[in-house]
Amino acid sequence: MKWFRAAAEKGVVEAQSLLGGIYSGGEGDEWGIKPDIQEAQKWYGQAAKQGDSDAQIALGKIYYSGATGRTDYAKALALFTQVENDGTNSRSTMPLSWMYYNGLGTAPDCDKAWSYYKKASRYVGKKVEEKIFLSKCVADIQSRKNNADALPKVTLKKESIFSRGLTAKPKECALIFQIGTDKIRNMANLHITLELKNADGMATEETLMIPPFGLNTLGIDMQNHDVDPLITPYDLPLYTQDFCHGIDDIHFTLKSATATINGKNVDLLKADSVRFLDKE
Repeated sequence: MKWFRAAAEKGVVEAQSLLGGIYSGGEGDEWGIKPDIQEAQKWYGQAAKQGDSDAQIALGKIYYSGATGRTDYAKALALFTQVENDGTNSRSTMPLSWMYYNGLGTAPDCDKAWSYYKKASRYVGKKVEEKIFLSKCVADIQSRKNNADALPKVTLKKESIFSRGLTAKPKECALIFQIGTDKIRNMANLHITLELKNADGMATEETLMIPPFGLNTLGIDMQNHDVDPLITPYDLPLYTQDFCHGIDDIHFTLKSATATINGKNVDLLKADSVRFLDKE
């Protein structure tokens, strides 16, 4: 690891991009490194400045997801557009379709969204035909406007616990949740803090920083994967065995829940707009 860091500090773009991937969590388990999104942003940023298209796309996705605390759609859109204009990486095309479809960092543009989706389908496959894509896009724009003033009904449902065994360090396990909402709307920066208490009375607080979801009814995500539009999975990594013995052995308490709804910061817990659900 120290050799990659030394190379990255000397400006070797491949090493900078690799460090970005390791610290983002994408490859951290393999290296025994705890994710550090600020470090990931730093190294991806340095590689992106040198024109590394993979780093530019990865950095754009960090800005889009709000992994550092707040989404920045304008920066994400600028990075995806830069890669697309350079013509060096086909993986920018689908994210651009997504940004224009949902009006993120720009006004929604259904025709432009379809143009990018049609182009991307050569690489990722076509899951939505033009007529359906365009009709849903227009309808979703109107639905987001209609739901602009209504608070969401957010649900947080515990699903399972996942452990990769003794060789997967530093992460000991991950708690798997399912996050849901009731209607499509412009919701970002959804942060939910939970208190976890185990059978021995040990307690800790963990914050779930949930990427944007519930933006449309298209049935695919930014990667063209099939999804339920109103539900997203979330894996919460834990770095101690104290809470890894079984998800049903943990008592969960909602401590806070906030989000940005149509540009306004909202306390969802105070507004009674969030519920914690046990498994069915």
